[in-house]
Amino acid sequence: MIWPNRALFAATVILLSAPMEAAAQTPFNVKSGGAQTDASDGTRTRAAIVEIENIAAKAGPEQEAVESVFMLSQGAIKRLARIGASAILDIKNVLADPAKDWKAKAMMCEALGGINDVGSAALLEQILQDSGQHEFVRAVAGHALAAMGRPDSARVIERIVSSKNTPSKIRARTMMAVGATGLDDVDWLKRAALGEGIEFHAGKELSQEQAQEEAGIILNAQRALGTSNNPKALDALIELQDQHPTNSILAEILARKKDPRSVPVLLKVLTYQSPGRRGSLTPGYAATALGDMKAAQALEPLIRIVEKDSDELLVGRAALALANIGDKRAIEPIKNVVAHMHSDQRFTYAGDSYFAQEKIGGGPLPMLKKALDQLTKK
Repeated sequence: MIWPNRALFAATVILLSAPMEAAAQTPFNVKSGGAQTDASDGTRTRAAIVEIENIAAKAGPEQEAVESVFMLSQGAIKRLARIGASAILDIKNVLADPAKDWKAKAMMCEALGGINDVGSAALLEQILQDSGQHEFVRAVAGHALAAMGRPDSARVIERIVSSKNTPSKIRARTMMAVGATGLDDVDWLKRAALGEGIEFHAGKELSQEQAQEEAGIILNAQRALGTSNNPKALDALIELQDQHPTNSILAEILARKKDPRSVPVLLKVLTYQSPGRRGSLTPGYAATALGDMKAAQALEPLIRIVEKDSDELLVGRAALALANIGDKRAIEPIKNVVAHMHSDQRFTYAGDSYFAQEKIGGGPLPMLKKALDQLTKK
Protein backbone atom coordinates (compact mmCIF):
# COMPACT_ATOMS: atom_id res chain seq x y z
CA MET A 1 0.00 0.00 0.00
CA ILE A 2 1.38 3.40 -0.91
CA TRP A 3 -0.46 6.67 -1.37
CA PRO A 4 0.53 8.34 -4.66
CA ASN A 5 -1.48 11.53 -4.63
CA ARG A 6 -0.52 14.84 -3.01
CA ALA A 7 -4.13 15.94 -2.77
CA LEU A 8 -4.92 12.77 -0.82
CA PHE A 9 -2.03 13.53 1.49
CA ALA A 10 -3.47 16.96 2.23
CA ALA A 11 -6.81 15.37 3.04
CA THR A 12 -5.34 12.74 5.36
CA VAL A 13 -3.59 14.93 7.88
CA ILE A 14 -6.33 16.63 9.87
CA LEU A 15 -4.84 16.05 13.29
CA LEU A 16 -4.30 18.84 15.76
CA SER A 17 -0.70 19.96 15.41
CA ALA A 18 0.73 22.89 17.33
CA PRO A 19 4.52 22.82 17.69
CA MET A 20 6.06 24.62 20.61
CA GLU A 21 7.37 28.11 19.94
CA ALA A 22 10.89 29.17 20.81
CA ALA A 23 11.50 29.21 24.56
CA ALA A 24 10.43 32.44 26.21
CA GLN A 25 12.91 34.61 28.06
CA THR A 26 12.74 34.17 31.83
CA PRO A 27 14.30 36.21 34.62
CA PHE A 28 16.36 33.43 36.21
CA ASN A 29 19.76 32.05 35.27
CA VAL A 30 20.06 28.71 33.51
CA LYS A 31 22.94 26.26 33.74
CA SER A 32 24.54 24.88 30.60
CA GLY A 33 22.62 21.64 31.02
CA GLY A 34 19.30 23.44 31.27
CA ALA A 35 18.97 23.15 35.08
CA GLN A 36 18.01 26.29 36.95
CA THR A 37 20.53 27.63 39.47
CA ASP A 38 17.82 29.36 41.51
CA ALA A 39 16.71 27.42 44.62
CA SER A 40 13.05 28.04 43.83
CA ASP A 41 12.76 25.37 41.11
CA GLY A 42 10.01 23.58 43.01
CA THR A 43 8.02 26.75 43.64
CA ARG A 44 8.20 27.79 40.01
CA THR A 45 7.33 24.28 38.81
CA ARG A 46 4.25 24.02 41.01
CA ALA A 47 3.12 27.53 40.04
CA ALA A 48 3.33 26.65 36.33
CA ILE A 49 1.47 23.38 36.88
CA VAL A 50 -1.31 25.10 38.84
CA GLU A 51 -1.64 27.68 36.05
CA ILE A 52 -2.08 24.92 33.46
CA GLU A 53 -4.55 23.02 35.64
CA ASN A 54 -6.67 26.14 36.12
CA ILE A 55 -6.73 26.80 32.37
CA ALA A 56 -7.73 23.19 31.71
CA ALA A 57 -10.49 23.29 34.34
CA LYS A 58 -12.03 26.45 32.88
CA ALA A 59 -11.97 25.02 29.35
CA GLY A 60 -14.46 22.27 30.10
CA PRO A 61 -14.43 18.55 29.27
CA GLU A 62 -14.93 18.74 25.48
CA GLN A 63 -12.24 17.44 23.13
CA GLU A 64 -12.46 20.69 21.16
CA ALA A 65 -11.20 22.59 24.22
CA VAL A 66 -7.69 21.16 23.82
CA GLU A 67 -6.55 23.75 21.30
CA SER A 68 -7.52 26.70 23.48
CA VAL A 69 -5.87 25.05 26.51
CA PHE A 70 -2.70 24.59 24.50
CA MET A 71 -2.60 28.20 23.35
CA LEU A 72 -3.38 29.65 26.77
CA SER A 73 -0.87 27.35 28.49
CA GLN A 74 2.10 28.24 26.28
CA GLY A 75 3.76 30.51 28.81
CA ALA A 76 3.55 27.92 31.60
CA ILE A 77 4.65 25.08 29.29
CA LYS A 78 7.72 27.05 28.30
CA ARG A 79 8.55 27.83 31.91
CA LEU A 80 8.43 24.14 32.80
CA ALA A 81 10.67 23.34 29.85
CA ARG A 82 13.12 26.04 30.95
CA ILE A 83 13.22 24.73 34.50
CA GLY A 84 14.31 21.42 33.04
CA ALA A 85 15.06 18.14 34.79
CA SER A 86 14.13 19.39 38.27
CA ALA A 87 10.52 19.81 37.08
CA ILE A 88 10.12 16.18 36.01
CA LEU A 89 9.14 14.73 39.39
CA ASP A 90 6.25 17.16 39.86
CA ILE A 91 5.12 16.58 36.27
CA LYS A 92 5.28 12.83 36.87
CA ASN A 93 3.04 13.20 39.92
CA VAL A 94 0.42 14.99 37.82
CA LEU A 95 0.54 12.30 35.15
CA ALA A 96 0.24 9.53 37.76
CA ASP A 97 -2.83 11.06 39.46
CA PRO A 98 -6.04 9.60 37.95
CA ALA A 99 -8.02 12.55 39.32
CA LYS A 100 -6.10 15.13 37.28
CA ASP A 101 -7.64 16.68 34.16
CA TRP A 102 -6.53 14.85 31.01
CA LYS A 103 -6.04 18.14 29.17
CA ALA A 104 -3.60 19.30 31.85
CA LYS A 105 -1.80 15.97 31.53
CA ALA A 106 -1.45 16.50 27.80
CA MET A 107 0.20 19.86 28.48
CA MET A 108 2.59 18.12 30.89
CA CYS A 109 3.67 15.91 27.99
CA GLU A 110 4.30 19.00 25.86
CA ALA A 111 6.52 20.38 28.63
CA LEU A 112 8.44 17.09 28.85
CA GLY A 113 9.11 17.35 25.14
CA GLY A 114 10.61 20.79 25.72
CA ILE A 115 12.87 19.48 28.49
CA ASN A 116 14.22 16.82 26.11
CA ASP A 117 16.60 14.81 28.24
CA VAL A 118 16.92 11.17 29.26
CA GLY A 119 14.51 11.54 32.17
CA SER A 120 11.77 13.30 30.21
CA ALA A 121 12.11 10.81 27.34
CA ALA A 122 11.76 7.88 29.74
CA LEU A 123 8.62 9.37 31.28
CA LEU A 124 7.10 10.05 27.85
CA GLU A 125 7.82 6.46 26.82
CA GLN A 126 6.01 5.29 29.95
CA ILE A 127 2.95 7.47 29.25
CA LEU A 128 2.87 6.50 25.58
CA GLN A 129 2.67 2.81 26.49
CA ASP A 130 0.21 3.24 29.39
CA SER A 131 -3.23 2.09 28.20
CA GLY A 132 -4.72 3.54 31.37
CA GLN A 133 -3.99 7.09 30.23
CA HIS A 134 -6.45 9.13 28.19
CA GLU A 135 -5.98 8.47 24.47
CA PHE A 136 -5.17 12.10 23.72
CA VAL A 137 -2.56 12.24 26.50
CA ARG A 138 -0.84 9.23 24.97
CA ALA A 139 -1.05 10.82 21.52
CA VAL A 140 0.62 14.01 22.75
CA ALA A 141 3.25 11.94 24.56
CA GLY A 142 4.01 10.07 21.34
CA HIS A 143 4.26 13.28 19.35
CA ALA A 144 6.50 14.94 21.95
CA LEU A 145 8.74 11.87 22.20
CA ALA A 146 9.14 11.53 18.44
CA ALA A 147 9.76 15.28 18.06
CA MET A 148 12.77 14.95 20.37
CA GLY A 149 14.49 12.87 17.70
CA ARG A 150 16.28 10.72 20.26
CA PRO A 151 17.72 7.49 18.74
CA ASP A 152 17.27 5.67 22.06
CA SER A 153 13.47 6.08 21.80
CA ALA A 154 13.17 4.74 18.24
CA ARG A 155 12.31 1.16 19.19
CA VAL A 156 9.45 2.23 21.46
CA ILE A 157 8.06 4.50 18.75
CA GLU A 158 8.29 1.80 16.11
CA ARG A 159 6.58 -0.77 18.32
CA ILE A 160 3.71 1.56 19.24
CA VAL A 161 3.13 2.70 15.67
CA SER A 162 3.31 -0.82 14.24
CA SER A 163 0.66 -2.33 16.51
CA LYS A 164 -3.04 -2.18 15.66
CA ASN A 165 -3.68 -2.50 19.39
CA THR A 166 -2.56 1.12 19.67
CA PRO A 167 -5.44 3.52 18.88
CA SER A 168 -5.02 5.10 15.45
CA LYS A 169 -4.97 8.65 16.86
CA ILE A 170 -1.89 7.82 18.95
CA ARG A 171 -0.11 6.11 16.06
CA ALA A 172 -0.88 8.89 13.60
CA ARG A 173 0.08 11.76 15.89
CA THR A 174 3.35 10.03 16.79
CA MET A 175 4.13 9.48 13.10
CA MET A 176 3.37 13.12 12.35
CA ALA A 177 6.39 14.07 14.47
CA VAL A 178 8.45 11.23 13.00
CA GLY A 179 7.71 12.67 9.57
CA ALA A 180 9.17 15.99 10.63
CA THR A 181 12.24 14.67 12.48
CA GLY A 182 13.01 11.36 10.76
CA LEU A 183 14.38 8.12 12.18
CA ASP A 184 17.70 6.39 11.60
CA ASP A 185 16.00 3.02 11.10
CA VAL A 186 15.61 3.29 7.32
CA ASP A 187 14.53 -0.35 6.90
CA TRP A 188 11.56 0.18 9.22
CA LEU A 189 10.65 3.48 7.58
CA LYS A 190 10.76 1.93 4.12
CA ARG A 191 8.45 -0.89 5.19
CA ALA A 192 6.12 1.59 6.87
CA ALA A 193 6.11 3.76 3.75
CA LEU A 194 4.77 0.75 1.85
CA GLY A 195 2.32 -0.12 4.60
CA GLU A 196 4.30 -3.26 5.39
CA GLY A 197 5.05 -4.31 8.94
CA ILE A 198 2.26 -2.00 10.11
CA GLU A 199 -0.87 -3.68 11.41
CA PHE A 200 -3.89 -1.96 9.90
CA HIS A 201 -7.54 -2.69 10.60
CA ALA A 202 -8.16 -4.49 7.32
CA GLY A 203 -11.78 -5.43 6.76
CA LYS A 204 -12.92 -3.44 9.79
CA GLU A 205 -15.41 -0.61 9.44
CA LEU A 206 -13.45 2.56 10.22
CA SER A 207 -14.63 6.09 10.71
CA GLN A 208 -13.40 8.65 8.21
CA GLU A 209 -11.07 10.06 10.86
CA GLN A 210 -9.59 6.63 11.63
CA ALA A 211 -9.07 5.89 7.95
CA GLN A 212 -7.29 9.23 7.51
CA GLU A 213 -5.14 8.58 10.55
CA GLU A 214 -4.05 5.18 9.24
CA ALA A 215 -3.25 6.70 5.85
CA GLY A 216 -1.25 9.38 7.64
CA ILE A 217 1.04 6.71 9.12
CA ILE A 218 2.15 5.68 5.62
CA LEU A 219 2.50 9.21 4.32
CA ASN A 220 4.53 10.39 7.30
CA ALA A 221 6.82 7.37 6.95
CA GLN A 222 7.57 8.62 3.45
CA ARG A 223 8.19 12.12 4.78
CA ALA A 224 10.45 10.69 7.50
CA LEU A 225 12.73 9.17 4.87
CA GLY A 226 13.24 12.70 3.61
CA THR A 227 14.23 14.00 7.06
CA SER A 228 16.25 10.99 8.25
CA ASN A 229 19.96 11.57 8.93
CA ASN A 230 20.78 8.06 7.72
CA PRO A 231 22.64 8.25 4.36
CA LYS A 232 20.79 5.10 3.28
CA ALA A 233 17.51 7.03 3.30
CA LEU A 234 18.19 8.48 -0.15
CA ASP A 235 18.64 4.98 -1.59
CA ALA A 236 15.32 3.98 -0.03
CA LEU A 237 13.58 7.03 -1.49
CA ILE A 238 14.96 6.31 -4.96
CA GLU A 239 13.92 2.67 -4.73
CA LEU A 240 10.40 3.56 -3.60
CA GLN A 241 10.04 6.22 -6.29
CA ASP A 242 11.16 3.73 -8.92
CA GLN A 243 8.48 1.30 -7.72
CA HIS A 244 5.83 4.04 -7.52
CA PRO A 245 6.60 6.68 -10.17
CA THR A 246 3.32 8.54 -9.62
CA ASN A 247 3.95 9.19 -5.92
CA SER A 248 4.11 12.95 -5.45
CA ILE A 249 5.39 12.88 -1.85
CA LEU A 250 8.51 10.99 -2.85
CA ALA A 251 8.99 13.15 -5.95
CA GLU A 252 8.77 16.33 -3.89
CA ILE A 253 11.35 15.03 -1.41
CA LEU A 254 13.77 14.02 -4.16
CA ALA A 255 13.22 17.36 -5.89
CA ARG A 256 14.09 19.16 -2.68
CA LYS A 257 17.25 17.11 -2.12
CA LYS A 258 18.58 17.64 -5.68
CA ASP A 259 21.00 14.72 -5.44
CA PRO A 260 22.47 13.69 -8.83
CA ARG A 261 21.91 10.04 -7.92
CA SER A 262 18.17 10.64 -8.27
CA VAL A 263 18.37 11.85 -11.90
CA PRO A 264 17.53 8.45 -13.51
CA VAL A 265 14.43 7.89 -11.38
CA LEU A 266 13.29 11.49 -11.83
CA LEU A 267 13.57 11.00 -15.59
CA LYS A 268 11.31 7.97 -15.20
CA VAL A 269 8.84 10.04 -13.18
CA LEU A 270 8.93 12.82 -15.76
CA THR A 271 8.07 10.54 -18.68
CA TYR A 272 5.85 8.00 -16.93
CA GLN A 273 2.39 7.76 -18.50
CA SER A 274 -0.57 6.99 -16.24
CA PRO A 275 -4.32 7.67 -16.36
CA GLY A 276 -4.07 10.32 -13.63
CA ARG A 277 -0.98 12.03 -14.98
CA ARG A 278 -2.70 15.16 -16.27
CA GLY A 279 -2.92 17.68 -13.44
CA SER A 280 -0.63 15.62 -11.17
CA LEU A 281 2.10 17.49 -9.32
CA THR A 282 4.51 14.56 -9.62
CA PRO A 283 6.02 15.13 -13.11
CA GLY A 284 6.24 18.84 -12.35
CA TYR A 285 8.40 18.16 -9.30
CA ALA A 286 10.63 15.97 -11.46
CA ALA A 287 10.91 18.62 -14.19
CA THR A 288 11.86 21.33 -11.70
CA ALA A 289 14.45 19.13 -9.99
CA LEU A 290 16.05 18.05 -13.27
CA GLY A 291 16.29 21.67 -14.35
CA ASP A 292 17.77 22.75 -11.02
CA MET A 293 20.39 20.02 -11.32
CA LYS A 294 21.06 21.01 -14.96
CA ALA A 295 20.60 17.39 -15.97
CA ALA A 296 21.57 17.25 -19.64
CA GLN A 297 19.86 13.84 -19.94
CA ALA A 298 16.53 15.60 -19.43
CA LEU A 299 16.88 17.92 -22.45
CA GLU A 300 15.03 15.82 -25.02
CA PRO A 301 12.26 14.57 -22.68
CA LEU A 302 11.58 18.14 -21.55
CA ILE A 303 11.48 19.41 -25.14
CA ARG A 304 8.96 16.66 -26.00
CA ILE A 305 6.78 17.79 -23.11
CA VAL A 306 6.89 21.39 -24.33
CA GLU A 307 5.98 20.32 -27.85
CA LYS A 308 3.38 17.61 -27.21
CA ASP A 309 2.26 17.11 -23.62
CA SER A 310 -1.43 17.72 -22.91
CA ASP A 311 -0.81 19.06 -19.39
CA GLU A 312 -0.42 22.74 -20.12
CA LEU A 313 0.95 23.66 -16.70
CA LEU A 314 3.55 20.91 -16.96
CA VAL A 315 4.52 22.43 -20.31
CA GLY A 316 5.31 25.66 -18.50
CA ARG A 317 7.35 23.95 -15.80
CA ALA A 318 9.24 21.95 -18.42
CA ALA A 319 10.10 25.18 -20.23
CA LEU A 320 11.48 26.70 -17.03
CA ALA A 321 13.50 23.54 -16.42
CA LEU A 322 14.95 23.82 -19.93
CA ALA A 323 15.89 27.43 -19.21
CA ASN A 324 17.76 26.33 -16.09
CA ILE A 325 19.61 23.64 -18.04
CA GLY A 326 20.56 26.40 -20.46
CA ASP A 327 20.86 24.45 -23.70
CA LYS A 328 20.12 26.73 -26.70
CA ARG A 329 18.43 23.84 -28.52
CA ALA A 330 15.38 24.49 -26.38
CA ILE A 331 14.84 27.99 -27.77
CA GLU A 332 13.07 27.09 -31.01
CA PRO A 333 10.61 24.57 -29.51
CA ILE A 334 9.57 27.04 -26.81
CA LYS A 335 9.40 29.93 -29.27
CA ASN A 336 7.20 27.84 -31.57
CA VAL A 337 4.74 27.02 -28.78
CA VAL A 338 4.48 30.68 -27.76
CA ALA A 339 3.92 31.78 -31.37
CA HIS A 340 1.12 29.28 -31.99
CA MET A 341 -0.46 29.15 -28.55
CA HIS A 342 -3.79 30.65 -29.68
CA SER A 343 -4.23 27.84 -32.20
CA ASP A 344 -2.76 25.06 -30.04
CA GLN A 345 -5.59 22.84 -28.81
CA ARG A 346 -3.71 22.14 -25.61
CA PHE A 347 -4.30 25.74 -24.57
CA THR A 348 -7.57 26.60 -26.35
CA TYR A 349 -9.77 23.73 -25.14
CA ALA A 350 -10.67 25.79 -22.08
CA GLY A 351 -11.56 28.87 -24.10
CA ASP A 352 -9.72 32.05 -23.20
CA SER A 353 -9.11 31.09 -19.58
CA TYR A 354 -5.35 30.62 -19.90
CA PHE A 355 -4.93 33.83 -21.83
CA ALA A 356 -6.97 35.65 -19.20
CA GLN A 357 -4.71 34.16 -16.52
CA GLU A 358 -1.70 35.61 -18.29
CA LYS A 359 -2.92 39.11 -17.44
CA ILE A 360 -2.48 38.34 -13.73
CA GLY A 361 0.72 36.31 -14.17
CA GLY A 362 -0.94 32.90 -14.08
CA GLY A 363 -1.18 29.95 -16.46
CA PRO A 364 1.55 28.46 -18.66
CA LEU A 365 2.25 31.41 -20.96
CA PRO A 366 4.21 33.57 -18.45
CA MET A 367 6.38 30.54 -17.68
CA LEU A 368 7.06 29.92 -21.36
CA LYS A 369 7.93 33.56 -21.98
CA LYS A 370 10.17 33.70 -18.92
CA ALA A 371 12.01 30.56 -20.06
CA LEU A 372 12.44 31.97 -23.55
CA ASP A 373 13.76 35.25 -22.20
CA GLN A 374 16.19 33.44 -19.91
CA LEU A 375 17.52 31.23 -22.70
CA THR A 376 17.97 34.01 -25.25
CA LYS A 377 19.96 36.11 -22.77
CA LYS A 378 22.45 33.34 -22.01
